[in-house]
Amino acid sequence: MTIAFAVCVPGIIAGVGLFKVRNWARILTLIISVLNIFRIPIGTTLSIYAFWVLMKEETIQMLKGKAQASPLANPHAPFAGAPSDPIE
Repeated sequence: MTIAFAVCVPGIIAGVGLFKVRNWARILTLIISVLNIFRIPIGTTLSIYAFWVLMKEETIQMLKGKAQASPLANPHAPFAGAPSDPIE
């Protein structure tokens, strides 16, 4: 029970941090992915996907706050490409 708790808590913390668009959560998720890569086949697949997404320059810029804010960070912001005038 204690081992399962110790394994799950960092993942939950990383998920909350990513949802809140925090750069430290990207680093924590990469560390967790390194540890999970040996859990064949699901852990390996999810770890490779995490590396692919979290190592992109676009993701790094977004989490460091240099890119345009995520729609999750501001749910009231209009999406790019949305029409500015309402359809009549």
